[in-house]
Amino acid sequence: MIISRGDSAMAAPRAARLVRLAPCRRRPVARAFGHLSSWTPAACAGGTLWRRAKATARGQRVRESGMPPVDYWEELLHPEPTLDALGFTSGRHVRAVEFGCGYGTFTVPVAQRVQKLHTFDIEEHMVETSRQRLAAAGLEARVELEVRDVLAQGYGLEAEADAVLLMNILHCQEPVQMLRQAAELLEDQGLVYAIHWRYDESTPRGPPMKIRPRPEQLADWAMQTGLLEVERGPIDCPPWHYGWTFRRA
Repeated sequence: MIISRGDSAMAAPRAARLVRLAPCRRRPVARAFGHLSSWTPAACAGGTLWRRAKATARGQRVRESGMPPVDYWEELLHPEPTLDALGFTSGRHVRAVEFGCGYGTFTVPVAQRVQKLHTFDIEEHMVETSRQRLAAAGLEARVELEVRDVLAQGYGLEAEADAVLLMNILHCQEPVQMLRQAAELLEDQGLVYAIHWRYDESTPRGPPMKIRPRPEQLADWAMQTGLLEVERGPIDCPPWHYGWTFRRA
């Protein structure tokens, strides 16, 4: 995704510097939606976190969208259960669009559940990483991958999708516009699926709290588009996320 950057075994991306944060200890925290966790990797359990230190001047990158190494990143996300929780089940959708493929964390399982997927990233190396993973899974023929600055250029697609995915991206500067662009891709009754980090400073990743959206904000922004209505939400997406689904009105 636009949010995906870097790997300990890969060279750091040209567009940004990454800085290592000090290791920290585990500690129990109360999690959102009333659940209690016993032990969580509060800031960087047993390892390190990475933070973008300098935004790129190329393209309209979503603010605070740097990424940690892929192995650590994928410890924080459970894409298959998350898609199940959101109701993005196999065969429900025919044609889907994903904003930001990143490492392919969601791209691969989404491609397994649809006939056609169109996915974008602003970073060429992220598109290539996802392409390789799709090829390894035998799914490359189902997916169109494109290097594109969607924030600046739009999607460049007709309104023929029945699902759009916005994963960990609505802390952008213009979330209503992002949701409106997604809605405009949808056929009538199509769905936008959105997840974000819980509004809880103890999460091991996520944008700063001052720009991190509360769950109710996503629903408000969707309604402000004039094109979407709430289908379901907020939805608990363990271990660290919540989600919503919005229907094209």
